[in-house]
This record gives sequence, C-alpha cells and structure tokens, in this order.
Amino acid sequence: NANAPACEREGELTALTHRLTTEYAVSRILAEGGEAEESLLRSLEIMGRELQWDFCLCWRLQPPAPPAPPAMRLLASYCSDPERLRAFEAALEVHELSLGQGFAGKAWAAAEPLWIGDASDTRQYLMAEAARRADLGPGVCVPILFRGNVIGLLQFLARRGARPDADSLPVLVSLAEQIGRFLNHDVIESALRASEARFRALFDANVAGVHCSTLEGGPVALNPAFVRMFGFTSREEAMQFPSRELYCDPADREALLEELRRHGRDVNRQLRLRRRDGT
Repeated sequence: NANAPACEREGELTALTHRLTTEYAVSRILAEGGEAEESLLRSLEIMGRELQWDFCLCWRLQPPAPPAPPAMRLLASYCSDPERLRAFEAALEVHELSLGQGFAGKAWAAAEPLWIGDASDTRQYLMAEAARRADLGPGVCVPILFRGNVIGLLQFLARRGARPDADSLPVLVSLAEQIGRFLNHDVIESALRASEARFRALFDANVAGVHCSTLEGGPVALNPAFVRMFGFTSREEAMQFPSRELYCDPADREALLEELRRHGRDVNRQLRLRRRDGT
C-alpha cells in the first residue's frame, strides 16, 4: 500500500519475509525425508518462531479400531516457553481429539481451517481451563489432507492478547498439504518395513530350502534351510556360490530359463541339483 505510513509498510514487509522464510525452511526439512517426529518437531519450531505462535501442535489420525470412533493423538509439539506451557503440553500428550468435538474436532469435521478467538473460553475450547493457566488466547487449526481425506491437524495457539498474522493462513495451509504428503510417505515406508519383516520371518522359517537368483545366476536371497541342505557353512558363503553350479545338468537350467523368459513362470519342475561338495 503506497499510501500507508512507512512504519506500516515496513511491518508488512517484515511479516511477508517471515511467511516466505517459514514456507521455504519447512519445505526443505520435509524434502529431506527424515524421521517423522523429528522432522515435524523442527518444522513446528520454525512455524512458531517465524509466525509468532506460542504453541504449535501436530495431531495424527490413529489407525481404525472399530467399534471405537476415529481419534487423533499428538504426534509432535513446540512451545516457545517450556516453563510456562509444560503443564498444558503434558495434558495434551494424553488427550485424544474426537471428530466434531471442540475447536480442533470441528476443524477436522469441516476439513477446513478454523480460527478461535480465545482458547480460555469454555464455549470454544475443550481444554479451556488448562489454556487459561497457560495464558493462551487466539489460535487456528488447519487440517492435514491427503487425497481429500483428513489424516491430521496442525494447531497453533498464541499468548492471550496477541494478534496472529491472519495473512499467514495460506502458508499454513500449503505446509499442511506438504506435511500430508510427508506423513503418507512415512506410513507407506512403515508398512513396507512391516511387510518385509513378515516376509523375512516366513522365508527364514520355511523348512524347505528356498533359493532366489537373477537370470544371470547371481543369488538374491536364500533361507537357512537351503544353507543346511546344500552343505554351506553360512548364508554369506552360499550367497557367493553361483546358482548355475548347483545344477547337475546345465541343460536343465537352460530349459528353466527359457520357460521363464517365454511365460514369466514355471511350476512344479523337477531338477537334479548338487550340494556344495559336489554330491
């Protein structure tokens, strides 16, 4: 605004700088792809420090557990004054958010940002008494969306009497979208690790010898039963042994490879194989 006083224009420029700094710094942290809790803690600290929020929280939707209703629990939080806000933070750590209940629950249900004028007002905030003791007032809650579904919430609270920068809301919405993608990637990786662990447990417990290799003959995976059956001293030794040398008749291997190349699979083929010592 060219007609605004110089001090007002300077204040607007400073606020804009803080918004851009926040968006850039948090985007960099999320792009690094670190551990979810640590990355979110660093992100919340930047959002709180740059945008003047006293308390920043990230809530995450819990896995479904019917018949219990959906709930969210605290994943990470940042507070500007740990001494003043310690009791409030401790109360939130054991608190569960419910869909449609209270300030955050209403933002969850609407899947839209929601402002609150005074967190110490029992008509607006379920934990109003704890917020009053922590001297917290205005705030905003921003849903974390992924593919149109709410998977978490960002919640920000400022000291009573503060005037939050309403123009920072688009930045918070943008960062909530990025956090949604980040959290979903983390869920996928966790599920993949769990799946791999289950596969490895079944693979290793199989009493039949299992050996997987590339078409070129390089071992990829094998289980303890295979190591014992073929006379190897360790899995490491067996992994160094070319699979082509396991065949008594090289023609059997060529026939198997031809079937795999043509049809992508081979079922119930009987083969004569030899142990490590040639027997």
